[in-house]
Amino acid sequence: MLDGNGLHCPQRETTPLRQNVVVEDVQIRFTGLQSFARIRGKSEIAEELRALFALADVIPSSTGFGQSNIDAIRAQIMVIELHMTRDEDIDEFEDGDDYTLSAVLNLLDWLSGDDDERPSADWLNLIAA
Repeated sequence: MLDGNGLHCPQRETTPLRQNVVVEDVQIRFTGLQSFARIRGKSEIAEELRALFALADVIPSSTGFGQSNIDAIRAQIMVIELHMTRDEDIDEFEDGDDYTLSAVLNLLDWLSGDDDERPSADWLNLIAA
């Protein structure tokens, strides 16, 4: 399925919490991510997107402080899907909660090469605990 940006949106199966998650292959056109694709390979970005989709189904829905993990990980997915950049597009997150904005900035740091740790690694820590 294509969105308005020429992005192939993944079709995914969902499973109950904490069971094996099956995610179909994600196909993305990287026309809008050319600057990120120079730093992170297209396959690396697609792999991270698959990981975020899978983790969205198994992470706890909120933190102990009531912050929504689901909203934060969905925001990260949206940034990749819509080819958002720090300078132009993240204004909509600045009016929201700091937790979601922090997750978006973390993803953008990884995409731009400013941070080597994948955003999915942070979410994996939540299910490993």
